[in-house]
Amino acid sequence: MFELPYEQKIDAWRCLRLSLEDSVNPIQDAVDFGNSAPVVERSINPWNQKDFPHPWELIQQNRYTDFCRILLICYTLQLTDRFSTKDFEIHISTDTDSSERMYLLHVSNLIIGYDNDCAISKKDLPDTVVSQRIYQMPKLL
Repeated sequence: MFELPYEQKIDAWRCLRLSLEDSVNPIQDAVDFGNSAPVVERSINPWNQKDFPHPWELIQQNRYTDFCRILLICYTLQLTDRFSTKDFEIHISTDTDSSERMYLLHVSNLIIGYDNDCAISKKDLPDTVVSQRIYQMPKLL
């Protein structure tokens, strides 16, 4: 999808979101989609929510850092009827053991981004992962 012209990307993204409405595992489908986005070194400042692109700007820019991938997954889920009433938070976190920075998406009792391949339960997040900044994501629908 990411190599398509903008209008076709928007249409493909819409089709993906519609497929999540009936998916057996919509979270995993959204994670797989986000992980397929091409990665770049720098794009936006994750420390300032005012810098976050709106969903369609993110698709148009087509520049995905690790943070932008989490933002893409968040927007993808938020823009479905199935998840539109859920609360979403993005946490900029650090693992105190490894000093690794990570961007985590919290939705319901799940964490997306700790294990890049799947969502984990909040209770399975190690105590060594400490949130440094938390963004409550505004409702999109």
